[in-house]
Amino acid sequence: MAYDTQKKKKNNRYINYFEGFLTQILNSKVSLFYLAAFPQFVDFEHSNHWDAFLLVFVHALTIFLWFLFLSFFLLKLKSLTKNRTFGIWMQRFSGSLLVYFGALVATKS
Repeated sequence: MAYDTQKKKKNNRYINYFEGFLTQILNSKVSLFYLAAFPQFVDFEHSNHWDAFLLVFVHALTIFLWFLFLSFFLLKLKSLTKNRTFGIWMQRFSGSLLVYFGALVATKS
């Protein structure tokens, strides 16, 4: 029985990675970014295809590292929220922040 649960978790993990990959690949904002901003950074008269490839590679690497950092940070935060004291203080802080923003909106003319 434990093996079956482990297998389902592993399959879910692969499905989650695949869904995330598809979401990123099919994201239209990425295409629009490359169409709008990419030509500003490439000199098409004096460059070759390797310059464009290098720019795309650096952009992809930056995105990969950012999401890797974000994943580890959220995983650590998730483990911290299992601590009851930390969870209570986090709820107090976020609640106070929401009350503060609500007060700002209410007093804005």
